[in-house]
Amino acid sequence: MVFGASVVHIGSGISNERRQVARAQALAQGRSRPKYLMKRLALVIGVLVIFTGVACASTFRGKSWSGSEFPYVGGLFLHDGDYVRFKTNTTGSYYRVYYMTNGNKVANVELYINGVGQGTTIQLGPNPWNLDHWNWANWAHWDLGSGFINKQIDIRLVENRTVNRKWCGESDLMIKIPNKNDVIKWYHVDSTDWCDLDDVAKW
Repeated sequence: MVFGASVVHIGSGISNERRQVARAQALAQGRSRPKYLMKRLALVIGVLVIFTGVACASTFRGKSWSGSEFPYVGGLFLHDGDYVRFKTNTTGSYYRVYYMTNGNKVANVELYINGVGQGTTIQLGPNPWNLDHWNWANWAHWDLGSGFINKQIDIRLVENRTVNRKWCGESDLMIKIPNKNDVIKWYHVDSTDWCDLDDVAKW
């Protein structure tokens, strides 16, 4: 009986040692697992941030800048009411601006002089962008005459509405102001997959 009790006692000791070893291993695994999961999570988040940053950098919608902050040669306008506001300070008899269109379409714009809309539109003829970088793209010029000199001018895109009994259809317009220091504001400039300003219009 004493021997049997000793055997049982020894057997229990071995069992307890195994339990302690197993418990220690489980505890070690439990402690390392959160660290492993945190590393994996950090890696996934890092990859997502990189891809999101690339996507956001390449295209954007409806951003506005003051003239001094604008990082592009010109602006792309896709929506009714988008505009560029600038000063026509010159000693000449006209002020020249440049434009391109998306495809073989006309673009309708309304001019504002010192904040007052003129109540009519000007139709710019088709000048399809040739897909070159905007530093040497095929810009067409448009001259604002003496009535626009030394004033604050808005060129506002007009589309899908009627102005002064004239229907203005959908159009996209690319505008360049020759002296970027004349620009006061770029309002709701777009960048798209087919015209990524970061690729084609960066100074």
